[in-house]
Amino acid sequence: MRILLDTHTLLWFLLDDPQLGLGARLLIEDPATEMFSTTLNFNTKGVTPIQLGVTPQVPIAKLG
Repeated sequence: MRILLDTHTLLWFLLDDPQLGLGARLLIEDPATEMFSTTLNFNTKGVTPIQLGVTPQVPIAKLG
């Protein structure tokens, strides 16, 4: 399955935030799932996650 993650979903997943529901987490973690996200999502509010201090340090392996 292919899924497009919005900014909140991607950050919640990477930060292991409990706001991300179990169903969404299981879908994202499924090896058969292809995940997509655009960098445009990060800039739509005029600030970057780095400026907000929320850029996670996540091992590349967790990204799939």
